[in-house]
Amino acid sequence: MHLHRGWDSSAAIGLPLGFAVTLALVFVPRLPRWLTRAGESMERKRLRPQEMASNGAPLVPSASPRGIAVTARVDGDTSQWNGQATVGPVRVTVTLPDGRPGYLTLPDCPGPLALAVVRTGKLWLHGKGLGSEGGEVTAEFGTATTAGLLTTDPAGAVPVSRFLRWWDSLSGLAWRNRLRMSVAGLAMAALVAVPVGALVWAPWLWVLLIPMLVAAVAAAVWVSDVRYRLRGAGEGPLTPIDVRLADDHVWPAAEVRGWAVLGPGRPARLDIVGCPPEIAAELLAHGRVWVFGEPRPGPVWLGLPGRDVFAGAGFAQRQPASSTPPGTGADGS
Repeated sequence: MHLHRGWDSSAAIGLPLGFAVTLALVFVPRLPRWLTRAGESMERKRLRPQEMASNGAPLVPSASPRGIAVTARVDGDTSQWNGQATVGPVRVTVTLPDGRPGYLTLPDCPGPLALAVVRTGKLWLHGKGLGSEGGEVTAEFGTATTAGLLTTDPAGAVPVSRFLRWWDSLSGLAWRNRLRMSVAGLAMAALVAVPVGALVWAPWLWVLLIPMLVAAVAAAVWVSDVRYRLRGAGEGPLTPIDVRLADDHVWPAAEVRGWAVLGPGRPARLDIVGCPPEIAAELLAHGRVWVFGEPRPGPVWLGLPGRDVFAGAGFAQRQPASSTPPGTGADGS
């Protein structure tokens, strides 16, 4: 880069370009297959279950499976599944060896494994999530494995660190709101300081311009997200809305779907993404959710009276003809 001869045109072009390539290599999750033989072999290994299915050889249980065997029933429509693609999330109701029911979510399940569970009603599980509190497990059938979340709590509770639970609470949101102006000011100051310092003091500071731009954009997105959440959650009174679920439980780390009535002749589908166990427990026990402000079609925020939890949700008032609320006829009665 000729830095031993001072800052010249080659360094002005080469250093930022090299830094950009370094950022791409660090943040791009996977290199193209033609760049490395190792990446190609890893890709073949990852796709091995799909290749087996495409060759017409269904998975069979291993002679020495790991973990415990459970009976499994897949929830939902499986008619569109095939053995050549990853499906997910797959929701599975399992019966543990001691007779307890468990609720298993497989976010990215290999097609052969999913079809094997549908065909045989069996699955092998191992991992720390088999404890009384649930958590992360590995699901296995033959040579196919995938990660999942298991719980025996109908509210879908799984162990979460105290910090993450606080971070996603109203208290954590208020703390982030107090911090957001400082973060925005610091990002802008750093973005201005880099070119000024490069022009006045040290030309090599130009190499920091790209990471400063990335940091400034990330800070702006974070500040905007905090402001959006604060505008909806924590403002306005909590209004109860009756909601009916199709099941008597919720799935861990999966979308919760129910049906509500926003007004006379205004049925709506409710979708909750990342539903906290406290809100799920209220939904199961009392058949209702609490909405910040006036319930309306579109994005809303949910909470609980006197509790430090909130969640984003959405009411969809227009429904497909095949998506009638459970237990109701075509006339809504």
